Amino acid sequence: MIGINVQKILRELCEMKEMASQIAIAKRCGCSLQLVNKTVKMLKEKRYVHQPFRNRISVLNFQNLILYWAFNRDIENENILEFRTNLPQHELEEKAAELLKGDYAFTMFSAANGYGIKYVEYKDVFVYAGERHADKLRELEGGDKSRLFVIVIEDGHLFSGSKKINGRNLAPMSQVFVDLIGLGTWEAKFLALRFSLVDQKYPVFGARKEVEEII
Repeated sequence: MIGINVQKILRELCEMKEMASQIAIAKRCGCSLQLVNKTVKMLKEKRYVHQPFRNRISVLNFQNLILYWAFNRDIENENILEFRTNLPQHELEEKAAELLKGDYAFTMFSAANGYGIKYVEYKDVFVYAGERHADKLRELEGGDKSRLFVIVIEDGHLFSGSKKINGRNLAPMSQVFVDLIGLGTWEAKFLALRFSLVDQKYPVFGARKEVEEII
């Protein structure tokens, strides 16, 4: 499994719009240049990225790169808080955004819906938040209509790369795709499959055994 800093590098590569140097990647991710060089070297050996010009990295195979990230990330190892409420899903999202005034980013179903991928009904809301902001959510009332899962993380790279759509911060699309695969439910996998309808670079994948060769 991979740590948070390597995930920052993978996210940066997946979201890059143009070639970048290892130094620039390290600066954006807040990681050491040594870790970026080590990660890039490994990805070059797998032929997921390449270096067409000196000190300039470009993604060579986006689909294999993001699946490598997805199948090497263990979401169950994250610090996750669960809150049960009587609020309908849409009201829960509004209340969570209101309480989390600082750094936060919706992911999973809420974010996919915000990006226009609307194929699954859901009651569970997932959001990334820093620890000092996550405590504010304890104000939510109890109940059993919906659940809020807060992935507690200190990741400025994730928050700075979030997209503001309809007044809500959404995790980068690549992160949402990886999270859905990591969740592993049929609804999450089905939704991940639909990403290719919005952006053709996203992979249409099958059973895990079909992608084991890229892990």
